[in-house]
Amino acid sequence: MIIYLLGLIWWLPVVVPVYHHYHLHPHPCPYLLNTFMSVLYTAIDKNVPHRKCTRSRPRHFGHSSRALSKCTAKKRRLWHYLKCNPYDSRAHADYHHCVQQWRRLVKQQQASTEEHIIEANNLGAFYNFVNKHQK
Repeated sequence: MIIYLLGLIWWLPVVVPVYHHYHLHPHPCPYLLNTFMSVLYTAIDKNVPHRKCTRSRPRHFGHSSRALSKCTAKKRRLWHYLKCNPYDSRAHADYHHCVQQWRRLVKQQQASTEEHIIEANNLGAFYNFVNKHQK
């Protein structure tokens, strides 16, 4: 980064735009600060390694049923609509109904998972399940 900053011709990005736009800026200090910050951020972006973020969500163990996945998507869609239209009483009612349905489906899935583990008669799977839920 030092090589990049030392290689810049500092007077060119500072003096030339201020000279041409002096009639717009009687005090060129804000313009100089913006120019300096732009050069600094460019140097940082070019030379500092950064991690690329993905918008993927962390995956939870197990698979959800199709009905639960559809209800989750509907709940998320209604929440986004509700955030944009906070005074829509119909949207509040629809979202509330969808949340109740989603909670019921989550409880059903948890109960069926527990029943499946108990019916499998596998002591190792049972202890794994219990240990995951103790944390």
